[in-house]
Amino acid sequence: MYVYARLRDWVALTLTLAAAACVSSTPMEHTSSCAIGETCRLVGTLKILRGVPASVGVIDTETGCVPLALPQEIYDRYSSWDNKNTLVVGTSFTQPDAKEVTWFALKDRQVATGGCDASPMVIYVTEIKKI
Repeated sequence: MYVYARLRDWVALTLTLAAAACVSSTPMEHTSSCAIGETCRLVGTLKILRGVPASVGVIDTETGCVPLALPQEIYDRYSSWDNKNTLVVGTSFTQPDAKEVTWFALKDRQVATGGCDASPMVIYVTEIKKI
């Protein structure tokens, strides 16, 4: 019972942090040039939402937000990346319905949901650069 209650508290905290930091709920206009399964390049402000058991990065662009599956070293150096103008490159994947899961695995990374529910996709970041 205690383990379940602690897990429930962590999930609630993760979802609360993610919801509080959601940067946009506008429909994605730029997804027409960034199709599922293709390589995408996005420029915007990087927001890092740390949580347990998973974290998520969100890039806030002029046309909306997109969740990111970031490499662990970005989360480890959170303060040097959070709220920075950033270029990200990576492959887009369909984002699961946040009502059904609190996090999911994308290749070798865990991704929290709720950071940007308006986006139909999540980007598995292979290249990241501050601009």
